[in-house]
Amino acid sequence: MQYRDGNFEEKYDDVVEEDFLTIEINGSILGTIACLPYQLEYLAFGFLFSEGFISKRSDVVSWHLEEKIFKATLNDRPVVKGDKPTFLSGCGKGITFKDPFFYDEANNRKINSSYIFSVEKILEIMKEFLALDRLHLATGGTHTAALVTEDEILFIAPDIGRHNAVQKVAGWALSEVVRMDDKFILTTGRISREVVLYTLALGISLIASPGAPMSLAIKSAELAGIAVIGFVKGRRLTVFSHKERIH
Repeated sequence: MQYRDGNFEEKYDDVVEEDFLTIEINGSILGTIACLPYQLEYLAFGFLFSEGFISKRSDVVSWHLEEKIFKATLNDRPVVKGDKPTFLSGCGKGITFKDPFFYDEANNRKINSSYIFSVEKILEIMKEFLALDRLHLATGGTHTAALVTEDEILFIAPDIGRHNAVQKVAGWALSEVVRMDDKFILTTGRISREVVLYTLALGISLIASPGAPMSLAIKSAELAGIAVIGFVKGRRLTVFSHKERIH
């Protein structure tokens, strides 16, 4: 039922289908993530990778996905800096096991790529990306991320949370073992520190969004050598870190 111009009328609206994915490694449950009910394999692998539980897909000895539970056996469970999970600000109620005040990861794994991206190409690929974001256009209730080159969208992933969407991109990239120096990430949400660290884990030197970056994201990106670009809309954008990566 929709109210418009003083009247109620029957109207059908598309609604986002929300579900949950539980991630279990070596018999222990890490947590449950609110998410869209598809691309769950990529989300699970991306979560394990971005949180430091695995560094490559082959670190997972075996896995299966059944009834929205991703069960994986790892050779080892790496030690992560955070001794308890931090609940993130995304609408997908994401969690991270990284210490929210820990910056050595950004400082010690600095991106050394010399690839320089074109401003015009970034504007063009963002326009194409937003036009393909059909689920958000239909529902208004999702975020989307993509792995792209200057000329091509390689993989696109919607979800109810921006962290989930970027982790799906990471999971796909881990599966495909793609070269990263000429790739970058597009996302529709604000750019958080966690999203910057996911980008760093992939070895990617640029992330762009039509939204705004947060202060800790910019600080982490400066340390990590990552260009953060916000407010990519129409014919304009704002560079918040490492301007030398674009021309």
